[in-house]
Parts: sequence; C-alpha cells; structure tokens
Amino acid sequence: YFQRCVLAYGFVTTVTRSGEDIHIHIAETDAGPGDEASITGMPTLGTLLRQTCVVTGGAGTTVDPVLATSPGGSGVDVVVSNDVPAGTVDTAYPEVQWEGGTSTLYHQSNVDAGLSTITTVYLMKSGW
Repeated sequence: YFQRCVLAYGFVTTVTRSGEDIHIHIAETDAGPGDEASITGMPTLGTLLRQTCVVTGGAGTTVDPVLATSPGGSGVDVVVSNDVPAGTVDTAYPEVQWEGGTSTLYHQSNVDAGLSTITTVYLMKSGW
C-alpha cells in the first residue's frame, strides 16, 4: 500500500492597524517559487515604509520578494521588487506610494526552493 502525501502551500496574513499605521505579518508554509499570498482589507492609497522577508525553515535558502496591486503583478502593478535574493531581505524605503483600487495587495516571496517556511513583515501607512 502506497499513499502519496502532497503538501499544499498555505499562508496566514495578520493586519494590525493603529491610526494610519499598518503592520502586516505573513506566515507562509510549504512555500515554493511563484506562490502568492493576498493581503485583503487594505486602503486604496498607501505608503510602504519597510519590507522584511526571511526564510525561516525548509528547503529554501533565499527569497526575492515582490509586492503588487494585482495577482502575479508586473509592470505598473508592482509596488516594490527586491533587487538581490538573500536569506533575509530587510529594506527600509523612503516612503514608496502605491494605489490599488481593489483593496487587496499581493505578496510573492519568490523563494528558491519548495517546501519552505517564510515570515514577511510590511510596515505601511494609509494614504500618501
């Protein structure tokens, strides 16, 4: 008897607000290249201040995160895209403004190997 177990990508997004400040925590499990987490209930205008993305376990060794206003975002829908893959990406921005009419943002860790555990934190503020 042989049973095949397929692990599925999963994520939990926690959004905490205090006035205009927004703290987003994303915990990804069994993540692989191209997997994407959604962040719902966001304002339609915002400012990104910091992005931290860390491989915390599994097969992956580097991440190359992208935050966008559309699924699989590219071109003008990309809010920020990391330049150099690393085990820990921690970038403070001089207020990157974004606009997304759907109230949902999309995060891709772009980990280099599947079955990885990743923690990501975004610090933002509502409005410009």
